[in-house]
Amino acid sequence: MPINIFTAGNPGSVRELADAVRKLGTGVDEVATGLHRARSESEADWDGHASDAFRDAANRDAKDADALAGLHEGLATALTVFADELTTVKARMEQARSVATAGGLQMMGRSLITEPGPMPLPPEENEKQQKAWREAKATVKYARALERAAHEHLLAALKANSVGLDGIGQRGAWAQAAAAATNPDAMELAGAADAMDTQAAQATRSAFEKAMQGGPAAVKGMWSALTSAQQADLISRFPQMVGSTDGVPVVVRDQANRSLLAQQRQALVDRIRDEKSRLDPDSENAADWERINQLDEALKGIDKLNETLGKPGSGHFLLGIDSTADSRGRVIVATGNPDTAEHVLTYVPGTTADLGGAAGDVQRNDMLVQRASEMAPEGQEVAGVMWLDYNAPPDLVAASDKTYAFDAGEDLSRFQEGLRATHEGAPSHNTVLGHSYGSTVVGYSQRDHGLHANDVAFIGSPGVGVSEAQDLHMSPEHVWAGTSASDPIEYPHSGDPVEIIRDGWIKGGDPHIHGQDPSDPAFGGRILPTDPTGGHSDYWFKQQSMDSLAKLTVGQTEGMG
Repeated sequence: MPINIFTAGNPGSVRELADAVRKLGTGVDEVATGLHRARSESEADWDGHASDAFRDAANRDAKDADALAGLHEGLATALTVFADELTTVKARMEQARSVATAGGLQMMGRSLITEPGPMPLPPEENEKQQKAWREAKATVKYARALERAAHEHLLAALKANSVGLDGIGQRGAWAQAAAAATNPDAMELAGAADAMDTQAAQATRSAFEKAMQGGPAAVKGMWSALTSAQQADLISRFPQMVGSTDGVPVVVRDQANRSLLAQQRQALVDRIRDEKSRLDPDSENAADWERINQLDEALKGIDKLNETLGKPGSGHFLLGIDSTADSRGRVIVATGNPDTAEHVLTYVPGTTADLGGAAGDVQRNDMLVQRASEMAPEGQEVAGVMWLDYNAPPDLVAASDKTYAFDAGEDLSRFQEGLRATHEGAPSHNTVLGHSYGSTVVGYSQRDHGLHANDVAFIGSPGVGVSEAQDLHMSPEHVWAGTSASDPIEYPHSGDPVEIIRDGWIKGGDPHIHGQDPSDPAFGGRILPTDPTGGHSDYWFKQQSMDSLAKLTVGQTEGMG
């Protein structure tokens, strides 16, 4: 299991807060001094019942101010100590990073040290990595103990400091004011509490966003460091941010995104209405009506998707939803829980894929997960993710453009990195499968960014951006491809590559317009056996093709390719 060295909290920010609290305490202390002075000076020049009442009140308020000033100083001291201890924790984590990199271990992002891999190494190199792994692991274990102690010390100091509230005589009056909803003092206190609550939420959001900049491993570390109350508050206030961030656990993303479904559906309804209201009913602007039609399809897609998802706990997890992106929508759905499964497949659909047809892609994914589960070793779970978090080409002419794949590559890589960061227990066997133009997306992502996967596979591919499997920067032994002999993408053509004929297939030119056919032995990868009678979208409905994909998903590839 990788070692996570992310540490939540910024010692510098904590010190700034301590300084601010200390300054506030100084101000309160000055008020107390003024009250004591006013009481003393009144004794020389003022006699009678009124003066006695004034001195009693001034004395009482001065004592309260003294106590409050002491609380500020106590809080400032607790925060300063916490900042110092947190600095030590971070230094230890950096020490672990240095040990790991010097020992030849790989980093995933900036916060995850990967365990020495199964690939055979020279004895000296293997011993060097194993030694670095042991030392880094021990260093992080010690740092985590220091981190827990720092939080415990802070909590104990805050509790001890809060006892000082007993020295503030006016606390009962404050409580009485807070209990009276119509009391002006209560309203002022409630407003201040609400402002503090909002400020705290924004501070947590800022810390979360900073972790996002560090990558999925940092996000996972940050999320784990939050209290359950902070986590619930982020989900409630910022569901879009939580639900779309790689590194947040699967069950949490599902909870956040499900809360967005109704909102996004209504947003689509409103947008369609607005788009239509701005158009002349007699308009013949095809582009405008095409955009409205796409939004209509996305609306229908949300309804179908909602039905396919079922209720929470039914086996599907909504890991991302954006109903209006690119006017066609984006969505990520998992079948089974990738955080707990031993085998995880990510399936990337291709040309024309959008929210309107997402339910069909989820059903294909369901079928493959079911078949793979039947082939998995006893007791091992399989999960599959349908990843449509990119702008897929809307038609075959657009599919000749590599830009769609280029733009999607980094997002897919980060998503896969997130699966590694949130997975529980031993690392899972991860496979990324691209179909049609989806294979081009997978190829570009692996080539340019890396996919953090054990195997990549391409079916019905028009090319994956390279001429040879070795150019994908992973062992060709783990690069798989298959294309049915009846898949029109294999038909030889010559002529204009964008002239469309019946059935919508490209006439002319090499249909593998994004590089060498990966299912050609000359590509240098391994061949996935497929049913020769299957069409371009039949790989899920032909037994031989389905069995090959299922075996690959669970790592049962002996005798294949």
